Amino acid sequence: NGTDSFSYTVSDGNGGTDTATVNVTVVNVAIIYVHVDTGPTASILIWDDTTGGWAIDLDTQKLVDGTNHATSESIDVVAGHYYFVWVEAPNNTFQVLMSPCGWVISSAPVGDSEAAYGYAATGYMNPVIHPVHFTIE
Repeated sequence: NGTDSFSYTVSDGNGGTDTATVNVTVVNVAIIYVHVDTGPTASILIWDDTTGGWAIDLDTQKLVDGTNHATSESIDVVAGHYYFVWVEAPNNTFQVLMSPCGWVISSAPVGDSEAAYGYAATGYMNPVIHPVHFTIE
C-alpha cells in the first residue's frame, strides 16, 4: 500500500529525446471467500462496519450479494476494514462453523443472525483469501 514513481526517456533515433515520470498508487485488496454448506438459494451478505454500509465489490462497483453477484462467491474488499459476513436465509436459522484466523463469531449489525466478524488485512502486493463457512439449518 502506498505510492511509487519511475521516470523514463524515449529517443527518436535522430538526437531528439523526451522524458516522463509515471506516478503509481498501490491499494491493497483482500479477498473474502464465502462458502455456504447447504442451500445456494441463500444470499451471502457483506457489511462493511468501518463505513457503516454494505460492501461494494471493487471490480464491479455493485453491492455484494453472493447469490446474484457477478464474481460469484469470491469478492474483493478494502483492506484495513472490519466486515460482517453472514447468510440471509428467511425463515431459517444458521450457525457460523468456521471463520478466518483473527475473526470472531458475533451478532450481525442488523437482525439477530450470527455472523463471522473480522478485519480484512493483507500484505503488500499479496492479497489474502479469508474463508468464511456457514451451515444453513
